[in-house]
Amino acid sequence: MVLADVYESDLADVRLNIPVDVRVAAYPRRTIPAHIISINPTVDPTTRTVRVRCLVQNTEGLLKPDMFATIKIRSLPPDGAVVPVSAVLSQGQETVIFVEEEPGRFHRRQIQPGREMQGYIIAHSGVRSGERVVSRGVLMLSALFNRKAERRVWSSGWSPWRCTSPCFCCCWSALFIASGIVAFKTLPIEAFPDVTDVQVS
Repeated sequence: MVLADVYESDLADVRLNIPVDVRVAAYPRRTIPAHIISINPTVDPTTRTVRVRCLVQNTEGLLKPDMFATIKIRSLPPDGAVVPVSAVLSQGQETVIFVEEEPGRFHRRQIQPGREMQGYIIAHSGVRSGERVVSRGVLMLSALFNRKAERRVWSSGWSPWRCTSPCFCCCWSALFIASGIVAFKTLPIEAFPDVTDVQVS
């Protein structure tokens, strides 16, 4: 039996029966397999740690009573797809990403985010392994989607600026095209969206 104190910040990785590797100073190149059989239900208020008990098959008799040991919790495969943190955008009560459906065409999807680990977030729904998501330029792409939605609402309702003259419409069209060209030229390279593959399922 090995007793270990796990920091409160690491509790998300601690579960019953999860495998761990045990090391002791007497055998620095050896790892002894074990698994967690008990997790203390309370946190030590002084050290902010939780005591866990690990069952070890000490068949070779390497571990002695009162030895100091360290444990390393093995990572379990995530129960969902893993996307970069930079690809995730929070909008009110929703968490969204942008998926590349085809080159240059993106679709906004709502995901159910899980825990974060090493710069990635587990998405329990909304994206599948093998899909490509925007990992840079997310804010710019979100703004474009919002503008498109606003134009759709504006065009569906009555407006005193609605075109009644072909000449008037042509002038406005030329103005919008010119402003779009200027905006495109002044847009920094960092603003263009980059895509990355969804890493794990």
